[in-house]
Amino acid sequence: MKIYTFFEPVEDSHDKQTQEGLLKSWKDNWIAHGWEPVVINNDHAKSHHMYDEMVEKMRNFHVLFTGNKIKLYGIYCYTRWLAYSALESEEQIFTCDYDLVNNGLKPGAIKLKEGINLYSDFCPCFVSGKSKDFERFSRFMISISELRFNRLKGNIRNLSGTRSDIYHDQDVLVNNLSNKNSRYGIELCSDLNFNLSTKYVGQMAAKQTFDSYMFKKPIPQTLHFSRSSMLRFRKDAGLNEKYKDIDNDTLRLKIVQEKFGS
Repeated sequence: MKIYTFFEPVEDSHDKQTQEGLLKSWKDNWIAHGWEPVVINNDHAKSHHMYDEMVEKMRNFHVLFTGNKIKLYGIYCYTRWLAYSALESEEQIFTCDYDLVNNGLKPGAIKLKEGINLYSDFCPCFVSGKSKDFERFSRFMISISELRFNRLKGNIRNLSGTRSDIYHDQDVLVNNLSNKNSRYGIELCSDLNFNLSTKYVGQMAAKQTFDSYMFKKPIPQTLHFSRSSMLRFRKDAGLNEKYKDIDNDTLRLKIVQEKFGS
């Protein structure tokens, strides 16, 4: 069974060598658990008929909602869904971020539902769906931003509920489908056939030492080593001084390689 990830070097905010090291670790890790990892890029997205519209509108929304220009990384957060849609698969496909580590998930272990399946709640780090679902998801991100323009302008929130200066794909979900930020969030999820779950993905929790990895129990079959989790890791574990010369991306790669042997 294939598992897809989207990868484009983002040199304005990420170290290219570290990104490529993490991508290699991702491939080796998923292969070890019986999957066939496939990497696609923005060229796939550019082949989709919605590409120019997506880039133009989400770039404008970002400025209007946050007051900041969107970075290249943010653009890719949107265009990756067009890349997945461009695969033109009639069957459901699995997609994930290349910082999602397989911790025992075997092909066929997940019972698929029709529609968009988000396996880490409003964090789209592990998702399944058909090509038509990913196009529908892309259209939703544009249309809901238009519909709730006045509500969203200057009022973007992150997962913790604090004001945010970014509006990426995850922020579209959090600000428009979470009941904290939208009165009809859960109803919309049902109407749009967006299935939310937290069963298969573990998000990094507070750490006390570098070697004490504490995820929610029971330990899920995949673990998400996001960039934001590295910020929490440093703060919660008191590692700012010990690892002050290591950037967050390098620290993330170090953890994955040491703990999962890839």
